[in-house]
Amino acid sequence: MADELVPGVWRLHETRGCNVYLLRARDGRLVLVDTGFPSSAAGILRELTRLAPGEALAAILITHGHFDHAGAAGALRSTGTSVFAGRGDTRLLPDGRRVIAPQIGRTHLARRLLGRRMEGSLAIVDVALDGEVEVVPGIRAVPVPGHTPGSYCYIDEDRGIAFADKGDSERALADYEQALKLDPKYAPALLYKGQVLFEVKSDYAGAIKAWERFVSLTPPGEDRQRVAVLIEQARSKAPRR
Repeated sequence: MADELVPGVWRLHETRGCNVYLLRARDGRLVLVDTGFPSSAAGILRELTRLAPGEALAAILITHGHFDHAGAAGALRSTGTSVFAGRGDTRLLPDGRRVIAPQIGRTHLARRLLGRRMEGSLAIVDVALDGEVEVVPGIRAVPVPGHTPGSYCYIDEDRGIAFADKGDSERALADYEQALKLDPKYAPALLYKGQVLFEVKSDYAGAIKAWERFVSLTPPGEDRQRVAVLIEQARSKAPRR
């Protein structure tokens, strides 16, 4: 059975490869973050049926194009959903459509054989992402190139959760630190830094520090209230001294 990490966010179990998450967006639609290997497709659909009978996926958000993260995207797209991925991890077909480009080395025989399998299961990309953008209500895509050219981090702004591969998160943190060196009062970098530290790194003390700085720079309002709640959540998880 899937783990409900927080209300409306589940980590699925019947998958192979990377962690696969199902979440309910602000508008009530269901969104999948990553897909695992191609063999994960059937398990994902079974878990979707158990968790949300009669509902369909609205979107699949790919953190990066590696086969263990995007392998089942093509099969799941055939159910009628849309695939989002960073443009840097896609390539253009002669007919004008984009697909997730194989992200694997070619120096080893096993990798070459796997690459041929990948070519036959590439997913059509409905939305090739450029820059920072809201992909569905309440979920923002932030580019974190490095692990792959088109790596993305997806931030659930209502819950304060960031979804990213570990390699992507390291690059994201480096980018946020660079932004803060240029402008120490750049509030979005503090917000996103805290989200990555909280969700991906489990660095609750670091998240609290970033978010407290965000609150000190942000005028009263919804954003400040939401981050104050996140600070309390991080404090509840931080080790007691």
